[in-house]
Amino acid sequence: MICIIIDDEPHAREILEDYISQIPGLELRGSFNDAIGAIAYLQEHSIDLVFSDISMPEMSGTDFLRSLQSPPLVVFITAHSDFAVECFELDVLDYILKPYSFSRLNKAVNKALEYLRHHHSTGFDQDCLKIKDRNKTVIIKYDDIHYIEAMKDYVRIINADKTIITMCTMKELEKILPGNRFIRIQKSYIISIEKIRSVDKIKVILKENNKEVPIGLQYRNAFFKKINIQQD
Repeated sequence: MICIIIDDEPHAREILEDYISQIPGLELRGSFNDAIGAIAYLQEHSIDLVFSDISMPEMSGTDFLRSLQSPPLVVFITAHSDFAVECFELDVLDYILKPYSFSRLNKAVNKALEYLRHHHSTGFDQDCLKIKDRNKTVIIKYDDIHYIEAMKDYVRIINADKTIITMCTMKELEKILPGNRFIRIQKSYIISIEKIRSVDKIKVILKENNKEVPIGLQYRNAFFKKINIQQD
């Protein structure tokens, strides 16, 4: 489960970073001192969970949440109890008061895990993806997916013998597809790691018709680390 932190207090971020590092299966991808930086990050990256303070300069945590069209799960961590009703109306996952213990944070993380398991169970399982294609549901084995390409409000799922176009976002698919089998290498492409034929500094060549996919600069380090190749 991928998460980020938003808090304008450095010490509060340090405490939370330390707690997160002790929770197996929880990966911290970013720690921000304001909501503006977090919004910019979310425009390019998909995450599962946000830990955010509420009272912050420039933009509050609640205004941050309202600004997102498809928000991830949010846990507010604050020193103020008077935001509880507002947070309830915003349907946040949890509301933690400072100071808090490791066990209290872990309880919120477990709640997030249970939510994601339940939310994903209707459309996905261990071996295949179930996706809407017009008026029917198509079941696609992960083994059959070569790559996924964004097309404005749609995505194309490219298999060996067919292409499926569906109304879904790259962020949604990136969040759900197994991370050990698929990786996003630029804004418009998610590829199957198993279907890579070759790699150089700037592009990946896939087995499907020798398809060339450029590697986006912001995804490059994570991609090469994932496939365990040292960059020159």
